[in-house]
This record gives sequence, C-alpha cells and structure tokens, in this order.
Amino acid sequence: MSVVTTIESIKNELSTTDLKLADYIVENLDEIPTMTSNVLAVHSNTSPAAVIRFSKKLGFSKFSDFKLALTKDIENRIYNEYSDIQNDDSFQTAKNKILRNNKMIIDATDPILDEQTVQQVVDKMFHAKRIYVYGVGTSVLAAEDIRQKWTRIGKTVIFDKDRYLLTQQMKNDGADSLFWGISHSGKNRDVLSLVEIAKSLGMPTLGMSQLGQNQLTKKVDTPIHTARTEDIKNGHYGSGATHSIILQIVTIDLLFYFYMRCLSVKEK
Repeated sequence: MSVVTTIESIKNELSTTDLKLADYIVENLDEIPTMTSNVLAVHSNTSPAAVIRFSKKLGFSKFSDFKLALTKDIENRIYNEYSDIQNDDSFQTAKNKILRNNKMIIDATDPILDEQTVQQVVDKMFHAKRIYVYGVGTSVLAAEDIRQKWTRIGKTVIFDKDRYLLTQQMKNDGADSLFWGISHSGKNRDVLSLVEIAKSLGMPTLGMSQLGQNQLTKKVDTPIHTARTEDIKNGHYGSGATHSIILQIVTIDLLFYFYMRCLSVKEK
C-alpha cells in the first residue's frame, strides 16, 4: 500500500498535530524526500519529534525509510500518471488511455484487498441463510451483480431498490441472514440506516466502500475496501462514478471466485 493511501486510510484517527503533517505531506509530496525532519516540522508548523512519531505511526522505524518509500511512490505516480483524454485524440490514443486508466485503478485496489478480509467475507456469506444487499446510484449495479452471481448457484440473495420494502423483508427475517451495504463514499444515509437495522436484528454486516475510516467502514462487522477514486485526477468523462463501479465489480468477481472455491472444497 502506498504511503499516501496509508495516510488517507487513518486520517480520521489522527490528532490535530498529525493531521497538519498528513495534509502538508499529501499536498507537497515532491518536496518531502529532500527535507530533514526539522525542515518538515517548520513547514508543517509541528515539531521534529512529531514528525518522527508520525513516520513511526505509518510503520517506518526511521524517517529516512519513510522518505525512501515516498520517493518510490512518487516514481510510481509519474510512471502511472492518469492520462487526460482530449477531444482531438485519435481513436487508438483515446482507447489506450481509457484502458490504461482503468487498469491503474484496478492495480491500486490490489494491495488493499487482503486474503484475511476475503476469507472473512466468504465465510460469512457461506453460512448466511439469506443475503440482503443494498446500494444506490451506480452501486445499484454492484448490488444487482451480487444478486445475479450468487442466485445462479442457489444462494438466496434479496435486493430491492426500495429501502422501505427491503427493511420490511429484513424485519421478517432472522439473525441467520446477512446484510451487505454498498456505498463508494461510505456516507450514504440509506445504506447506513439499513446497516443499523441489520445490526439491531442480529445480522452480520458487510460494507463495500473506498479505503478510509468512513462511516460505513466503522459501522459494519467486515469492511471491504476498494481504491479511493478521488485520489485520481478529476474532470474526466464522468470518471468518478465509472471507476467506482469498475472497482466494485472487479472486487465482487474476486469474492465470487473464492466463494466458489470454498463451495467446491466443502462439497468434496
């Protein structure tokens, strides 16, 4: 996981001093590798001790190790720079940019989705009598994808765009079912409300959102993270919503594969 991704994932847990450092580092990435801890402290209006503590909080034993990791991140960012698509681009150029940009966001999710999380999700889904799933906006497509995939193999998956109808179905069910909420921002009120209802009914809860300590991540039993699309340059052909659904569908594909593998093992 990149240094910036790590910083963003813990931002909501940082003290005021650490937050000053985090914001300054993210906004001035290219300058940090040339700075000493004293210089960074002056520029961020903190202290050298705070700088050292912050680098250790990110998992680095020495400030020099932190700078080295940041240098590698900068090199990777330059190599994988998001490509603007211009109106006068040729067909081949535009196609190459779109494919490369989409590959880049998928690659960014790779280090985020770990084996332990996948196993936890698969286990919860496997033991659930029924799975309730809900998303709004483009996340509806992800919810529908989940319903179609698992229904094809005989799992009961209930999805309804009407939150109130879904709520009634959940209330008529028991704690042996599972709720899976999807909100890329992790802030959608309807999704958060359904998580609360599911928890009050004793249902295990999953939540798929972008990386970070957002509300959905904090509320559910098992969070499922994808890359943060706002870390990618904005202003492209509706790219934010497009990228979020691509990441969700790819992650669902991965979870479905491991679910099927688990199913085949248990049937032997």
